[in-house]
Amino acid sequence: MDSWTLKQSFPKQRTDTHPPLWLESITRTGHGAPNASGEQTSRALPPVSFLPNVVDMPNRVSKGATDETPDFDRLRVETVRTETGGEIHVDYSAPCAVGTAHPSPETNTTRCFPVHYSPDPEALSDEILAKKPAPVEWFNKYVVQKVTEKDRVARQPDVVTTYAYEGGGAWGRSTDEFTKPKLRTYDQWRGYASVLVRKGETSADPAAADATQQSQTRMRYFRGMSGDAGRPTVTVKDSTGAETLGEDLAPYQGMPAETVAYTRAGGDVASRILSWPTSEETASQARAGLPALKAHRVATARTETVETISGGRTRTARTVTTYDDTYGLPLTAETLTLTPDGSGGTTTGDRSCSTNTYVHNTAKHLIGLVQRARTTVGTCAQAATAPGSDVVSDTRVSYDALDAFGAAPVRGCLSGPTPSGPTAPAGSPPPARSTTRSAAPRKSGTRRGTCPRSASFRPRARRSPPRRPTRRATPPPRPWTRPAAPPCR
Repeated sequence: MDSWTLKQSFPKQRTDTHPPLWLESITRTGHGAPNASGEQTSRALPPVSFLPNVVDMPNRVSKGATDETPDFDRLRVETVRTETGGEIHVDYSAPCAVGTAHPSPETNTTRCFPVHYSPDPEALSDEILAKKPAPVEWFNKYVVQKVTEKDRVARQPDVVTTYAYEGGGAWGRSTDEFTKPKLRTYDQWRGYASVLVRKGETSADPAAADATQQSQTRMRYFRGMSGDAGRPTVTVKDSTGAETLGEDLAPYQGMPAETVAYTRAGGDVASRILSWPTSEETASQARAGLPALKAHRVATARTETVETISGGRTRTARTVTTYDDTYGLPLTAETLTLTPDGSGGTTTGDRSCSTNTYVHNTAKHLIGLVQRARTTVGTCAQAATAPGSDVVSDTRVSYDALDAFGAAPVRGCLSGPTPSGPTAPAGSPPPARSTTRSAAPRKSGTRRGTCPRSASFRPRARRSPPRRPTRRATPPPRPWTRPAAPPCR
């Protein structure tokens, strides 16, 4: 058993505002099992410490040298000292320039945002707001520009990761129902559409035995800006402009649209991962004077991994996933590869389908326990009638009792390896069972045991020789399985 001790304080602020609570450190303590006399051995690790920024980071953008309104400086984590002797240092972006020149809130792409604020509470009262607009102040948004990992024990070279934010930032209009309508403004941060990440450094001598090379990755995101506060429709495309990944809807905010990996910093594109999201509305609440408050279930309907191969050609591995309408559980995942055929077209290969079926017990709040995971060669439309020679793997799981395939679980005890050692004592939970078969040779087996403390048993499947591809771009998808449940007691 472990426990964590948090040390907090109210450090002296560097402005005349009230000091906020600061987390100084977290200490982890491991507790051993009590011995015969009831004594328990405990040992604490060195604390993980959090050090604040040295240079002031004001929240409010000052209007000038004579502006006496508080800047609302707040401490931010600048250095983390780990329990193993390492140190992580964070560099933040600079604040906005002092002054009164600011862009229109509707078209703002800077890292500053407007807020209706006044030191005088009466200025924001309904009586005053009925006579004149609320005063506006601008506040800073800070982003991480560099993270440096330092080895304070072995004195290894620092590992530096830098972040370059491409294009302008996006701000959405507030729809907070607890804010007065006249005080709502464009203060909802939606981030950047693209971030370039570089990690490590390139050695001066690339032929040296310990030579290193700086890596580079570009991340592109959905931001949920389509239709925000009456804005026009926004569509997200891939970096080539050839693929439409979807409309930039609010439920997709923060989801990766494309990840581009390069051969090195400043090098050529090595691979791209594209994602097509999907969402389903699960609840809605009407609000007076505001758009309805909606909840969505969000998932990824399709992914493509595009790898650069010889001659500037590309090879694509595609996965299309379907989901259950009730719980959003993945039902099928169809995969295939597209490779150049040498004449300007592509050849489709390595097509397979993974199908999952589940058992539930809503009274016990047990949802989404995989009771069968089957992978076949061909499309998902062919999976139900696939002959035995097309079956790559077929696994069934019985919960709480032997041969209870398809029965609603009561405790959700998963199958596991056959236990070794003495016979389980009386009162142990009933064993679970899992059977599997593969195409060549087609055998079935049984694994029995009590509820495990680790992941559920998943036998290794073997592919049928007549269907074995000659070359594979990506490994076949493994059937989705529910994370391991805690042991039944």
